Parts: sequence; C-alpha cells; structure tokens
Amino acid sequence: MEIIIDVVNQRLKLPTNLKDYVEGSQNFVYFVFKFDSEWDNLKTFAQFGQNGKVYNVYLDENNGVYLPPEITNGTCSLSLYGTYGNVVATTNHVTLRIDKGIVIDSENLEVSTSLYNQLVTQLVDHETWFKENEEDIILSWIDF
Repeated sequence: MEIIIDVVNQRLKLPTNLKDYVEGSQNFVYFVFKFDSEWDNLKTFAQFGQNGKVYNVYLDENNGVYLPPEITNGTCSLSLYGTYGNVVATTNHVTLRIDKGIVIDSENLEVSTSLYNQLVTQLVDHETWFKENEEDIILSWIDF
C-alpha cells in the first residue's frame, strides 16, 4: 500500500482520505515523499511519534518509509527532518489514526532500528557493492 505525500517547503500534504490505518502490518503501509527543490541534497528521515516515543526511519532510495511495526492503535504523528552539514530542515506533522488490528503472533513483530544502525547498514551495503563492482569501476576509469 503506497501513500504519496507531497513535501512543499516545510509542509507535508497527505490526502485527507489516507489518514486511517490498521495496526499490525509490517512492510505494508509505505509512505513515499515527493520533494520540492528545497530538500535537494538533504539526508532525510521520517519521525513517527506515539505515546511519548519516537521512531526515526531514514528514507530509502525511493524516498519512502514503512509505517513502523511498533505503532499501535490510537493516533501517531508523522514529520520529516533533513540534514546536510549545519543545515537542518523540518516539516509540520500530520496525525495518522491507527485502528486496532488482530495480530496473531505479536512475539515476532519486527523492531525498528536506530538511525545509527540504519546508517551502518547503508555503509555496509555500499561497501559490498563497491567490492563486487571493483573491477568494472577500475576498468571504467582506465577507459576514461
């Protein structure tokens, strides 16, 4: 389920009819952010807040994030942050309504990782890609 959210300056614009969800889904409710040029070059993450806890998730290569599995019934907020050097950009927050769901096996819910661990994973993925493509990279530089 893909939900498109427009980001214009510091405003999130979410279609009104897409603010209600059901708890318990994992890797299903996917928010994709469409940015204006103000957000170019920023490393962005979404922040979901509920009951005094926050869950930060870096946007993937499609500028998207999944609703964290820790979000339960009630309401939660969603906002964006972007950083580059000493620049910090923020947005307003939108309120999402989460209906009670039926989770058969709550022991196996995925737990969101910290921003630090997400960055480490991205670095490892990039390092692996460079190692796997090292010969092609060297040959393209030689041909250059």
